[in-house]
Amino acid sequence: MRYPFSVFLTVIVMFSGCARESDSGVSTKESAYLRELGVLSEGETVFFFASSSRFRQSGNFFTDQRVASYWIDDSDSSKTEKDYAWYSDVSDISVTYNDDWDLSHDITITRHDGTSFHVYVSTDREFARRFFDRLTEQWKKASPDEGQVPTTPST
Repeated sequence: MRYPFSVFLTVIVMFSGCARESDSGVSTKESAYLRELGVLSEGETVFFFASSSRFRQSGNFFTDQRVASYWIDDSDSSKTEKDYAWYSDVSDISVTYNDDWDLSHDITITRHDGTSFHVYVSTDREFARRFFDRLTEQWKKASPDEGQVPTTPST
């Protein structure tokens, strides 16, 4: 069965507009949305942002003060997840790089109280490495008294 070119083009456009990654922050409009969600405060600077979906649906990012992740389920609000940790509350940051081309890399954020959450970053391994390296650098810079060293990445 042959599909018209317009169907092929529509599929490409749909998927190309979904994933987003940035190592240069977010726009003013996007910052306002993150503040509305409660995962960003006025005056915080977003350094890296990653999403495998639409910006309003999911995102993983870190700022000068915290690391955060959100998933908004429009059809079932009980499945919506928003989580973040201030750097002073973080006891460990570890990463597992995924070798499958279509799966995100997984950064685990563990707090001093033992709770944890996941930050999922791009299928692009190089972007994931830069994200992890800058995140751990920012964590150490923001929490110099912690003396913690991030867990060595799994390759």
